[in-house]
Amino acid sequence: MAIIPETRAGSLPGVELLVFDLDGTLIDSKQDLALSVNAVRERIGLAPLDDGTVASYVGRGVVVLMRIVDGRLQIGTRIRLWSNGQAYNVEELGILTPSLYTAGGERRYTVEDLAHLQRILELREVLGMNLDEIREFLALETRLDELRVTYRATKGKRTAKALAEQRATLEEAMRLNESLAEQISTKLARMEGFRSKLEHDAQRCRELLADLG
Repeated sequence: MAIIPETRAGSLPGVELLVFDLDGTLIDSKQDLALSVNAVRERIGLAPLDDGTVASYVGRGVVVLMRIVDGRLQIGTRIRLWSNGQAYNVEELGILTPSLYTAGGERRYTVEDLAHLQRILELREVLGMNLDEIREFLALETRLDELRVTYRATKGKRTAKALAEQRATLEEAMRLNESLAEQISTKLARMEGFRSKLEHDAQRCRELLADLG
């Protein structure tokens, strides 16, 4: 998209049409969207939502927006995006949230958000975790990050209070790491069981093929 500097009307030779993106670009329409959504919610007997919550749902078309705000969008729901016409199955709700929003409520994802998304995909695709398991795992990892900051703030201090804080921090971190390790071990054990069965079935097929000559 080219940026045309301010100029007088009629002084753009060769330009026949100018298109402006009004909603969320030239105007802040977040409150208007919230008012519209809450008017619908009131008609169907639901409590209103705050402007920020409504804005976080914007960007996937009004049908998806209304399904989200009235609670009808669930995991497995088939949706079609108005922006590109493509259909998708809803796989996650409420795990990845953007760090930034434009004045009009458009979502903006940071490098940290994308790293967070990669972590979610790893937990789902590599370990086969479901939505609740991913939430719990990420919550524990977030707490571990907080404990690292706390420990570094007192590291090197030798007062009785500082040592007590360091000990408490390390003990909690140890328990959380053990919990995470246990979750992964449980998943790996189940995966190993599946793998063993597949190998057994494959070997049985080899034996039957050998019997056929």
